[in-house]
Amino acid sequence: MKNCRNKFTLVELLVVIAIMSILSALLLPTLRQAVATARNIKCVNNLRQLSLALIQYESDNYFLPAAAGPGPYGNYYFWQSKLYQANLLEVKYTTYWGAHALNCELLSCDMNDNDINIYTHYGMNAHLPNLLGVPDNPGHTDWYQTFVKSHRISKPGERILLGESDNYIIGGSISQPGPNGGAWYPHNLRMNILYVDTHVTARSEDYVYTNRQILFGDVQ
Repeated sequence: MKNCRNKFTLVELLVVIAIMSILSALLLPTLRQAVATARNIKCVNNLRQLSLALIQYESDNYFLPAAAGPGPYGNYYFWQSKLYQANLLEVKYTTYWGAHALNCELLSCDMNDNDINIYTHYGMNAHLPNLLGVPDNPGHTDWYQTFVKSHRISKPGERILLGESDNYIIGGSISQPGPNGGAWYPHNLRMNILYVDTHVTARSEDYVYTNRQILFGDVQ
């Protein structure tokens, strides 16, 4: 008679568990990298789609919103809300402010798991008006309400239009972001940037800080 085995021995079970643990340890970093890459691709696509919306907005309105436009009750409609009002952004549900990261996927970067900003994960470079002689005054009134024609921006391939940020605008100071919002580097310590000429690339914090004057306009 032949002995039939239909059960694992304890040693065999331990060997299988050990092999699975080793395979998991080897594959997990690759899986995480694949997920991060997919999220980065989505983020880059968001910026490219937003660039098309901004181009269309400028084509129809003859100007590009630099940061925000005047709204009711002394408040402001942020730049993404201006795009929503022009029917250039789709939202899942409507709110007083229009489009923001929680109701518009194009404004949300998946790397931001905590949704640190309900408005948008992409900040507009609010220093662009400075290139046209509009001062950065303490109250920002003139600054916020200035609409900039893109063809008047010098060196469009080197100026930030949108960058990943924890605010709806982005400033040039990394160590002290102040009222302009802080730069954010979620993709392996790099930020995806949409330039005025509409190309997208990723830059490190060191690069942004070192080149902040050219990237933002006139930031010291």
